[in-house]
Amino acid sequence: MSFYRYMLALAVLLVAGATVWENPRVWYGAEMHCRSLGSDAAEDLRISACTALITVAEADPHVDHPHLAHLYRVRAAAHYAAMDIAAALADYDKSLQIDPHNTRALRDRARIQLANLRNYEAAAADFSALLALSPQNFEARISRSYAFRAMGDAEAARADITIALAQNVDDPQAAGQIRAFYRRLDRAAP
Repeated sequence: MSFYRYMLALAVLLVAGATVWENPRVWYGAEMHCRSLGSDAAEDLRISACTALITVAEADPHVDHPHLAHLYRVRAAAHYAAMDIAAALADYDKSLQIDPHNTRALRDRARIQLANLRNYEAAAADFSALLALSPQNFEARISRSYAFRAMGDAEAARADITIALAQNVDDPQAAGQIRAFYRRLDRAAP
């Protein structure tokens, strides 16, 4: 079934007041379009598919909150791929409003704050929230150390690096990964 047929089927379900679970094939097909990765031209279709699913899911009391949060996170990723940073952040915010424990949404929003917007305070806050949920997260720890360093807090940055290395003492590549990460972000800095 083509993208447009899935969208038409979803619209019919919505107008009829049916729950999304009454036709799982239509839901699954539309969700695959929402989650699929493709060219820049395909991002508009991804965003449309995600928007249709979100509209149907918000109208259906049977859809659980984590699934709706997931749909917002996936649409945020599509917005980001289309380089619509403001829309991506708005969808990550909505995803986290629905499910504050959505670690992928926290990680992705923090990455945007760090790498794209250079909003180091917001990035550090998101990485801190992520570390509260997942204390062993190497990437979050190193990313937060970079944000601390950019804010001028060398002591906090050094503390995060020390913890990251201690948590990965058996990984001989950990120090090299930290150096490579800092070099990539330093080169991208304006």
